[in-house]
Amino acid sequence: MAPNVVEMQDWPEPVAGPNDVLVEIAAVGVCGSDVHYFRHGRIGNLVCDRPIVLGHEAAGTVVATGAEVTQLKPGDRVTLEPQRPCGHCAQCWSGAYNLCPDVVFMATPPYHGAFARRVVNPADFTFAIPHSLSFEEAALIEPLAVGLWATERLAMKPGSSVLIIGAGPIGLLAGQAAAARGATRIVLSDINPARIGLVGRFPRFEAHDAAADPLYETIAEVDNVIECSGAPNAVTRALPRIRRRGGLALVGINPTGASSVDFWPAMERELSIHGVFRYAGVYPRAIELAASGLVDLQSVITNRFSLEETAAALTNASEDMSSIKSVVLP
Repeated sequence: MAPNVVEMQDWPEPVAGPNDVLVEIAAVGVCGSDVHYFRHGRIGNLVCDRPIVLGHEAAGTVVATGAEVTQLKPGDRVTLEPQRPCGHCAQCWSGAYNLCPDVVFMATPPYHGAFARRVVNPADFTFAIPHSLSFEEAALIEPLAVGLWATERLAMKPGSSVLIIGAGPIGLLAGQAAAARGATRIVLSDINPARIGLVGRFPRFEAHDAAADPLYETIAEVDNVIECSGAPNAVTRALPRIRRRGGLALVGINPTGASSVDFWPAMERELSIHGVFRYAGVYPRAIELAASGLVDLQSVITNRFSLEETAAALTNASEDMSSIKSVVLP
């Protein structure tokens, strides 16, 4: 095992437990976390100390069900929420199962993911999808859930305004989630010219060039900021642009692991700061949003690869500045 190395291996057929389903995978999105593990072998204190199957944005067809499963059957088209919480800790009892200390999350060491022909997933975290959604769109319910969860953490209201820092797939989907919640002014900021150009395809979004205006001085105050870039100094630069008693949602992962933040604007303005760690209880609503047409998942897909091309998919996601979302189609 080494960074930047992908091997194809034949494994035994996975077997569904009594409360699980066996899913034949049809599409898997490439996430930034997959790229981090591929390139560096770690994210923060999560370290790949043994070979791992990556990929957690997945959709496919149920091929077998456990003995206790009643809500799904073979042949159902599904999307997979890649979490398996313990179900009995204080966080799970409160509904915050994404904060379960013993959660099993796909493609997070030491647990394997979905760059495979078939995987097992808990039936309670596997959701049927309508035929109006393609499998590759259904795979992107996972990043949409992250963006939707950010808007819910902020309790965004109709008529509100938001600055989204980082116009990658999470930023673009968070913007669409904000629009679905009734936000009337949505600014997406990035330093990547290709991504700034992509923002222009969405008539409800305003594009902002952060390379030309790193302090966001050309942006009038907003009710909320969703930080999706992970840039070490983005928070310090964004705080003064939030109106008094507005909110900040932290979504992006800081690759350095630490940064210095000037919190005075947050104190002086009584801002609310919300951590966003995955999501909880939003998959059904994310599916409804996508099926209704209020969110366009197809719009963020820029590249498609076969399972045998997984290494190329991971490389493309990290090196191609015009790439937004790569999808692997086993």
